[in-house]
Amino acid sequence: MDGKDPSPEIAIHALIEDDARHAVHARHARRTFLGGAAAVAAAATLLRSADAHAKPEADLAAVLPPGFAPFSAPGRVVKVKKSGCLEPNGLFPKADDAKEMLRRALEELTGKADLVDAARLFVSPQDKVCVKVNGIALQNMAAGVNVVWHTNHDATMDWRDIPGTQRHTKFVRSLTEATALVNFALIKDHSICGYTGALKNMTHGCSVNPQDFHDHHASPQIAILSAQDILRTRLRLCIIDGFKLMAHGGPLYKQPQYVVPHEAVYVSTDPVALDAIGWDLVEKARAGFHLKSLTEEGRPPAYIRAAADLGVGIADPKAITLREIVIA
Repeated sequence: MDGKDPSPEIAIHALIEDDARHAVHARHARRTFLGGAAAVAAAATLLRSADAHAKPEADLAAVLPPGFAPFSAPGRVVKVKKSGCLEPNGLFPKADDAKEMLRRALEELTGKADLVDAARLFVSPQDKVCVKVNGIALQNMAAGVNVVWHTNHDATMDWRDIPGTQRHTKFVRSLTEATALVNFALIKDHSICGYTGALKNMTHGCSVNPQDFHDHHASPQIAILSAQDILRTRLRLCIIDGFKLMAHGGPLYKQPQYVVPHEAVYVSTDPVALDAIGWDLVEKARAGFHLKSLTEEGRPPAYIRAAADLGVGIADPKAITLREIVIA
């Protein structure tokens, strides 16, 4: 990590979401989902019922390494901003700046004075870590990394019924064979879901049939999927690549006129809090372009509040603590 200490050997599998194909399939989906608050209430009831009556699926929940308790701070978000951190092409951050911004963010989040010590709070040497990146906009939005593309097929678990959706799914092997998940997401408009960031990057990017969970703007499906033990017991850290922000035309990079520099990194253990902040950022950027709000367009990301109602994280702005740091 910093070269000053032999950091844990971590097997990393980076996943990429095939959102372009998902969007095509979603437009042709015909099954009906519950909507709004009634769906959240029904999902919560079904999740409790599943816990009480379904056959045991403990093997799908991650088991923490002996004696290890990962750092968790619901509702706490750290933002680090640095002006001029993008390369002249406007697409990529400068490597040194990106590293420094992430280091400062993790140290502020954890209270540690060293990046290695901060990282040790999230993963153990015994962990096998899945790193979920988002490459839907290719190199135009995400930094270049080598990835393993699961092609929506590489899963070994049995089909799992998802409460409240009348559908089932499998999560991919790179996730289920890992014990920990680090989630790298973007801040972007999404033509189906309104806004997508940390939550959808996990739920739809790590399953074999994401197209089956796009109906009704993917609400509350994203929330229900994010409440599954497979994700909740593995998620250790969410990092938002906020070097750029996509206000409209997403998730593909087809309308670059609506992509603006944001020059920031966000970190949290709470994906709901991050998405609540991200949604607000996209709405403010849309207003700057004199665009309708996502609610006015009929595609508000209602799944964010639904995920909070299912206990995945905190969506209430009054209960979210955002620590903002500007570095020179």
